[in-house]
Formats: sequence, C-alpha cells, structure tokens
Amino acid sequence: MLNRDICPICGKAIYTHQFIVFCELEQTLYHSSCLKISNKNSIDIVSSGDPEWWCSICLTDIFPFFELLCETHDSPESCGICQKIISSLQDTKLSCPTCSRVCHLTCSIDGGCLLCKSYRH
Repeated sequence: MLNRDICPICGKAIYTHQFIVFCELEQTLYHSSCLKISNKNSIDIVSSGDPEWWCSICLTDIFPFFELLCETHDSPESCGICQKIISSLQDTKLSCPTCSRVCHLTCSIDGGCLLCKSYRH
C-alpha cells in the first residue's frame, strides 16, 4: 500500500495527477485549490523551478501584513472543537453568535456551539 501525502487544509490524499504545490518553508504539499491557486498559476509555480516558493499560510505567519497585499487570500480558520483547518471549499462553517468562535458544522450538536454551550437554551 502506498503512503500518500495528506493536504493539511482539506485532509484528503494528494495524488500526482492533481494540481499541487510544494511549500519549501514547511516542506508540505498542498492541493492548489485548497490554497486558492488557479490551475494555471499552479503550473507556473511548478514549472518555474523556484526552490524557495512559500505558501500564503507561511507568508501570512511570517509577514502579518501579507494578507493585505493579496485581495483573494483567505487565511484558513481552525475549528474550535477538533482544531483542524476549516476548508472554505469543502466544509460548512458554524459561527457562534454568542462566543464568536467558529467550528465545522459537523463538530457541533444540532447546529449549536459546544464551546460555550449556546445550543442549550
């Protein structure tokens, strides 16, 4: 059985036929779509041979104002319950009106927040 890299954003296996990018800083493969990189830009990144390409997540961590430079960049949010990244392409997000935390809808109970117990009225 082959061991496949797992995309840290969506949690799914990465296959060589998919559009993928490799962040040199954290030595991690991502699905291009999970980083909101178009297929064309993904090909450009890979074919450029740039040995120092860093993903937008790392750039935002290192340079806090990087996010302001990228109009299409959405920094990933982590689920307050399971701590996994909430993928805007794959997951439904629940924002609690009481405590303002976010979680996967699947991590909630009947659409209520487990963190502040706002589902118990």
